[in-house]
Amino acid sequence: MSQLSTGLSDCERPTLRANNSAQGPPSGGSMNIETFCQRNAISRSLFYTMVKKGIAPALMRLGGVVRISTAAEAAWQRAQEKRSKGLPMRHDVPARSPGRPKKRTAA
Repeated sequence: MSQLSTGLSDCERPTLRANNSAQGPPSGGSMNIETFCQRNAISRSLFYTMVKKGIAPALMRLGGVVRISTAAEAAWQRAQEKRSKGLPMRHDVPARSPGRPKKRTAA
């Protein structure tokens, strides 16, 4: 049994998992803003607009880096579902009428 400088044996040492961006962060983890935007198919500019409006997910700062926990992401997604409940989907909205035709004047 090897001892590390922390005094933990190999059995007691926590194993580190690589954060594979294709799978997203592990359960209970956190992500940066770019990953959040990719996972939720939104642009960074929309994200910062949501921050200004107060409807972005909860943010945390770790060592000077802004992170979003997976729990905050899930809570934000639920809130978005509640906000959009009952709203028509894009394909349900009737097409806009071209407006009233212009009056013809005699030439």
